[in-house]
Amino acid sequence: MYLPAFSAKITEIDGAWDADAGAAVSIDAYLVSGPETDVQDGSYIQVLAVVTPQAYFSTEPISGLWLKQPAETAPFSVTRLQHIVADLVGAVQNPVLAGEETVDEVSTYRISGVAPASSMDWLPISASEGQSLQIDVWTDTEQKLPRMISVVGAVGEFDSPDTHRAIRLAGIGERADISPPEQFIDLSGG
Repeated sequence: MYLPAFSAKITEIDGAWDADAGAAVSIDAYLVSGPETDVQDGSYIQVLAVVTPQAYFSTEPISGLWLKQPAETAPFSVTRLQHIVADLVGAVQNPVLAGEETVDEVSTYRISGVAPASSMDWLPISASEGQSLQIDVWTDTEQKLPRMISVVGAVGEFDSPDTHRAIRLAGIGERADISPPEQFIDLSGG
């Protein structure tokens, strides 16, 4: 995913979320000269972020120092996260049962369908009008909870038609440890 404001391509995001405490993510990205530049030609950076209902903490990519900013400046809202999977699954049109598979040692049903690119409106990019995505959802066979989601297709203007995004859900029902950093530079104005 290319972010024009930062001239960066995000290649992976890993994180944890708790409905009360917030979210903690690790973002792997490459600074590139433009959307056509391969990530191998860019400079690798990692950004860590913690979003709580009260504040947004992120590391500055070069120094690694933590910065504190108002929660509303975060690239995603904590309350929005609890709806992402439900909204994405709910946007799937013409779903079909594509089979049974094992995901992370759990028996799952794979459901396939299409959804509009606008169903990914939680990403920090603008969805292109009229684009469709191929979506596969794996739900466990017992509780029917989503375990993994695969999204293939262009969402933003800089995505290629074969862009693949995967969301893996683990530790469902377990408490996530979301802790803001102890030391940070306060840019929140409060």
